[in-house]
Amino acid sequence: MSMRSRFYRGLDVLRWWITNPQVLEVRRFLAESQWWPPQRIRAYQDDSLRALIEYAYKHVPYYRSIMKARGLTPKDIRTVDDLEKLPILDKQTLRENWKGLISDEVDPDRVPVRRTGGTTGEPLRIALDPRNWAYEHGAFLRGLSFGGYQQGEKMVKLFGGTLGLSPESFWGRIKARLSGEIFLPAFELSSQNVSQYVETIQRSKAEFLRGYSSAVYLLAKLMAEAGLRLRLQAVFPTAETLYDPQREMIEENLGKVFEYYGCGELNSIAFECEAHQGLHVSEEHVFLEVLREGKPAPEGEMGAVTLTTLQNYTMPLIRYQNGDVAIRANQPCPCGRGLGKIARILGRINDLLRAKDGRLISGAFIPHLFRVTEGVQQVQVIQETEDLLLVKVVKGPRFTEREMETMLETIRRYLGEVTIKLEYVDCIPTTPMGKLRFVISKVVERL
Repeated sequence: MSMRSRFYRGLDVLRWWITNPQVLEVRRFLAESQWWPPQRIRAYQDDSLRALIEYAYKHVPYYRSIMKARGLTPKDIRTVDDLEKLPILDKQTLRENWKGLISDEVDPDRVPVRRTGGTTGEPLRIALDPRNWAYEHGAFLRGLSFGGYQQGEKMVKLFGGTLGLSPESFWGRIKARLSGEIFLPAFELSSQNVSQYVETIQRSKAEFLRGYSSAVYLLAKLMAEAGLRLRLQAVFPTAETLYDPQREMIEENLGKVFEYYGCGELNSIAFECEAHQGLHVSEEHVFLEVLREGKPAPEGEMGAVTLTTLQNYTMPLIRYQNGDVAIRANQPCPCGRGLGKIARILGRINDLLRAKDGRLISGAFIPHLFRVTEGVQQVQVIQETEDLLLVKVVKGPRFTEREMETMLETIRRYLGEVTIKLEYVDCIPTTPMGKLRFVISKVVERL
């Protein structure tokens, strides 16, 4: 480990020791608890759920109301098996009851929030909880350690950045340098500059890379076409469905894949370990159900991902369905961890876009671009030809023509001077799984 990484880790520990020692306590706890037997982890989940339900009944108006309407008190929900007594929380209910889902010990007009990209097309606001963040952060570092990564080691990030819509802060650049993060813009990758991307990675001496699944795959594909290859210790694709042919391409040209899964509403949900037999759920942080018609889906069959936050007291999400579909794995893992597993995540599917100069651009481009606006509820881009884009938009209450034009100018900056046909609609149909395909290409073969 380099002097820089040792310095950064020491600085990070000092920072949390001064500002929030709970972060360090949670890290130590998660390092130990991953090796607990499943029975002990389930007992911990039951204890955590009882405490959360009691708090929600006292302090969260939405849950107090629905429990009273069903004749329930906290004594009726003692284990995670009792969660079936409570209704599903969907995205629309979350939007309509946003203030009612926030603890009455917090001012909803002043609480910090996180905006999601909205995989059904409509961004959401999630009130942040310091305790929950400590678990998200700790579970994230633990999950990446399954692939050998330790905090402070150099990591290449293949994501979207700000797309030039806002400048990177000075302190953001300092933190990236100290932490060993090397940012490569996912949406500017092309066959013309792929050798520069590879050279940057080699020069950085980074052993790890994470990014959008489609962008990581595109990098591996362009490298193969250019006769280039890297041998990284681990590659962490995320944010989009990863298909077997994509995994094979990435592992052949970049390094071993360790997929991980989260969502904007609840980060750090599940991570692939060295056994590569599914993704371990961060069960100290979240209780995950896979449901079909309200009941647990049979093993090997897909169902709706249903999430209960165990540590979020500011804005508890209990039996929340984010629209993703998964297959649960019930077999013990050879790695020895007692954490439960997901066999596969299905959903969040986007096509690639083709720019005027022939470049392929990750389908994550569109949701990444439009997550910065509150004026658009839903958007879908259909690439009819290399010269023509159909952009369907559902206006939000804060919609402005000026902001819309800024979004379209950004699209042209990346795709070239394409013709954009703008169509305002009342709604955009979703897939049978309830997901919005942000990008549909009629000129690029789907991944």
